[in-house]
Amino acid sequence: MLRYGVVGVLNTGVFALTAWLISRTGAHYALYTAIAYAVAIFFSFIMNVFFTFRKSDEFLAPMFFKFILVCLLLLGLVEILQFLLIEKLKIREFWGVLGGMVFYTGVGYLINRLWVFRNRNRHGSAS
Repeated sequence: MLRYGVVGVLNTGVFALTAWLISRTGAHYALYTAIAYAVAIFFSFIMNVFFTFRKSDEFLAPMFFKFILVCLLLLGLVEILQFLLIEKLKIREFWGVLGGMVFYTGVGYLINRLWVFRNRNRHGSAS
């Protein structure tokens, strides 16, 4: 969990910097957060494979497919959550985007730990 937290902090920085840079162009929050999540997703996968869950000895394609599937699902849910918070509840954009980040991080950890990067024994079954 500590390594996931470290990657999370770094990934938050990657996301925040990317989102901030794109937001400075006047782009809508839905666009700049989607692009920032795409950049952060790639960074996160690499860091989670080699640092957090240490899976570099496994075939990465199935893991990457699951990871992308989870990220796309979470991104869709975050965009809906942001819309509800910012557009419907009139929460300031910063707080709406931050709320989406918190949701994404918490739910993402659980799904990644339990499904995407779960431990397997030598015979391929979950341990």
